[in-house]
Amino acid sequence: MDENESSLSARRSFVIRQSDFGIEPFSALGGSLYVQDPIMIEFEIATAI
Repeated sequence: MDENESSLSARRSFVIRQSDFGIEPFSALGGSLYVQDPIMIEFEIATAI
C-alpha cells in the first residue's frame, strides 16, 4: 500500500486456476497454441484523499 498527503493506493495480485471453476484451458492447433491453467490476476485501487 502506498500513501502520501493526497492519495492512497494498493496493488494486489493472486493466481486462480481455470480448472477450479470447471473451465478447461483453451488449446488449438493440436496443442501448439494453448492457455495455461493458472491465470494471474493483478489490480490496483487508487483514491484521492
